[in-house]
Amino acid sequence: VCTHTDKAHIHNHIYFNATAFDRSRKFHNFIGSSFALRRLSDRVCIEHELSVIQNPRQHSKGCFLHYGQWIGEKPPSAKQRVRLAILAALAKKPTDFADFLRLMEESGFAVKQGRGGVISFLAPGQEKPTRLRASTLGAGFDPEDIKA
Repeated sequence: VCTHTDKAHIHNHIYFNATAFDRSRKFHNFIGSSFALRRLSDRVCIEHELSVIQNPRQHSKGCFLHYGQWIGEKPPSAKQRVRLAILAALAKKPTDFADFLRLMEESGFAVKQGRGGVISFLAPGQEKPTRLRASTLGAGFDPEDIKA
């Protein structure tokens, strides 16, 4: 069993060898054996209060979609890229807020300063800048929080 914790959705893959360890037996894929394995996997997930795919979609060829295709893997949003860049810049321990903005520019973001001291970041390929404030990026991403 292989557990992926590197994605937003933690999930397992179950691999098994078709031949027994002592080479005395071989797995035979009879009609419904994959469904039997799926039912067993679903039962284990339910017992441990994990999510179960209720109605998996299929390719036009009749085989099931990969979980990432089924759930709809998408590249990170502009807000998520800004959050990750802010966390990376803060991990470098900037000395002050100006140093923080310089680190953001070095990571490829254009820093826009608007009226009233509003600061926005524009990622490469992004059309609309993302404002640096908690209501946009979430708790802990306010300029005062970053200065602290």
